[in-house]
Amino acid sequence: MPDIALVNQDGKVIHFSNYRGKVLLVTFIYTRCPLPDFCPRMNENFHAVQKLLQEVPGATERAEFLSISFDPEHDTPAVLKHYASLYKNSEPGGKPFDWQFAAPSQKDLPELAQFFGLVYQPEQAQIVHSLSTTVIGPNGKVEKWFADNEWTPADAAQAIAGVIQRG
Repeated sequence: MPDIALVNQDGKVIHFSNYRGKVLLVTFIYTRCPLPDFCPRMNENFHAVQKLLQEVPGATERAEFLSISFDPEHDTPAVLKHYASLYKNSEPGGKPFDWQFAAPSQKDLPELAQFFGLVYQPEQAQIVHSLSTTVIGPNGKVEKWFADNEWTPADAAQAIAGVIQRG
């Protein structure tokens, strides 16, 4: 997996290698997405996966979440921080998961998109794109890939729980 630098919602540089030893669920979004079945749905699904994983022993310590923007020119750390606040809320009594919102450089976006099997095309006010949500194991290898928006939170939670239970 390419270890591309991303800038998160706090302005910190993070890399995929930062997630070694963890199970990572990663998807792609942009904050201005007007289609409720695309980016907003992925974020709602991530929140629902976190709720389901509350019941899995060790999940809050071993599973992390990453939403990567297709729109690094617009989705600055400040924009991502505000956007993250709309989705990152813990369940009452639940432990929070680490969920980062980040963007690559414009230069690194094509390599990242190619690795994850994404097609994207900026067009005026929106970005036309495919979807890709991936479970990456603690060793950095792809464990499960969802190529569309038809996956359910239960599908992803089951894939993550399976990786955690294997150790």
